[in-house]
Amino acid sequence: MSGTIYCSNTSILKPKSYFSGRIDEYKDLNGRYNKANGSTKSFSIPKNTKKVKVGWKNVYITTIAGGKAYLGNASSTVKL
Repeated sequence: MSGTIYCSNTSILKPKSYFSGRIDEYKDLNGRYNKANGSTKSFSIPKNTKKVKVGWKNVYITTIAGGKAYLGNASSTVKL
């Protein structure tokens, strides 16, 4: 699995990123592990923020057999 996860404000005119980080690929050809890492960093959101947009970009899942699935981009607005 590989891609980018993010958290930003909801403004279209003045977008501001609070967090953006890579999901690192985790390979195990024996299929024993089912996890991706790199998504556990801390970040701050301004105190008066009422809602944020969280999502992912360019996420790919690669199978043990070499197949590849593209999950595209997705996001959701979250009330704080």
